[in-house]
Amino acid sequence: MGGKAPAAIMTDQDAAMRKAIRIAMPKTRHRWCMWHIMQKFSQKLGSMTDFPQIKVALQNVIYNSFTPVEFEEGWAEVVETFKLKEAKESYKWLVGIDHGLYNQREMWIPAYVKHIFWAGMQTTQRVESINSFFDGYLKKNTRLYQFAPRYCKAMESRANDEKAADANCCRFTRSLVGEFAVERKFQKLYTDAKFVEVQIQCMRVCYVTPITSKVVSDVEVEHTVSDKVWVWSKFLKKEISLAGRKRIYVVMFNKETSFAKCDCKHFECHGIMCRHIIKVLDVEDVENVPAGYIVDRWRKDIQRKHTLVKVAYHDPEKTEEVKRYDRIMNAVEPAALRGSLSEQKLDLVIEGIMNIVLRLDESDALSAVGDNEAGALTSGGSRMAIVGPTTPGSVNKPPNSVGDDTTTLTPPVMVKDHVPRGGLKAHRTREKRFLQPGYSADYPPQMAGQVRGTMVYPQHNYNNGVPVQKFQSSGRVSGVVATNLFPSGQT
Repeated sequence: MGGKAPAAIMTDQDAAMRKAIRIAMPKTRHRWCMWHIMQKFSQKLGSMTDFPQIKVALQNVIYNSFTPVEFEEGWAEVVETFKLKEAKESYKWLVGIDHGLYNQREMWIPAYVKHIFWAGMQTTQRVESINSFFDGYLKKNTRLYQFAPRYCKAMESRANDEKAADANCCRFTRSLVGEFAVERKFQKLYTDAKFVEVQIQCMRVCYVTPITSKVVSDVEVEHTVSDKVWVWSKFLKKEISLAGRKRIYVVMFNKETSFAKCDCKHFECHGIMCRHIIKVLDVEDVENVPAGYIVDRWRKDIQRKHTLVKVAYHDPEKTEEVKRYDRIMNAVEPAALRGSLSEQKLDLVIEGIMNIVLRLDESDALSAVGDNEAGALTSGGSRMAIVGPTTPGSVNKPPNSVGDDTTTLTPPVMVKDHVPRGGLKAHRTREKRFLQPGYSADYPPQMAGQVRGTMVYPQHNYNNGVPVQKFQSSGRVSGVVATNLFPSGQT
């Protein structure tokens, strides 16, 4: 971590870990995972007669308390209503002097930690999301020697999902649900997952009602708004509003910076503007979203640093060819995205790709010539002849010299196919079967029956029976190769 402690950290209730964090990272805000605590309710309070009602009442106080004062009042009411003091063991676990949950409420109650940025981490979903993350990879009967490769598979799958999500964020844009300046701004900047959260707040602005507006100073205005009470539904897996219940919120707006702060602390905790701030900015006619509301970790145009780190789930069997292919695809993708915007840009991209293909053809041909080391291109308008294969007893065996203006090569493009007894049984001819994409099987009539396997270059013409190849790159002729494919004495 480069010697830098995190701003916040979440763990279970392990005492040794709490002590170590306090010593090693004294400025880090430590929080307990509520999931572990809520799982103990059944164990500690399950023997009580009214346990189902007690659990619902405690959950309501824990999750829906807006301020620390509201939580303390609600907790005291639950203890008094259900006479929890009479259950000594249960009461000791809840309100013990040393290790009671109530006396350590700053470590786990949301009302005490909502002013800290938790990057969208929900304590109730933490363990559940981790368990689902390994579904299909790890099981309770997984052996130790199986753990490492399956863990790497799960991590690789997660990385691929993130990569696909990043690609989709660049390709697609979610439609607007309103006309708020905030929504238009974050539609361009944020990833799709975070933009959905912004849209949820924009859709709930209709439930926010301005009540009063009071000038506090020359630059500050205090807005008071009312809103429905929203709670998390465990069964619906989303927030729902409670019928007939509303809450008052105070939003402080700065005229100079156009920045607003709401006492709901939604932005401070989750990094997403709340509906109350969106409403106030709309009332104040703020069109440009202040830079302070833009969280870089949610932006889709910034590459996250962890994607640049070499990790254990890197596939060592991934060949260099596949790696190069991945690099090419990453380089071409921006051009493909921009080229899809209009027909004119599409033509530019296609033209550029075709030029690249021509240059690759030229490079392949020159590489094939250079690999033979038996001849070279001559100057002064001379030509290079590639003579047929020389095999023992072959009628195509060339003389020692073909001419002063011709360099003899033994080309790799001539292939003498082996014909098994009974003839060929392939479903297509050998001439077609050995062709590469973009190549033609045409050759002079006098060669019919004498050449079985031949690579013929694209865009060729015949000059006195000699195929001449022209290589074009970016609109210019960069080289000419004449290929003599005939047996000696037939040219």
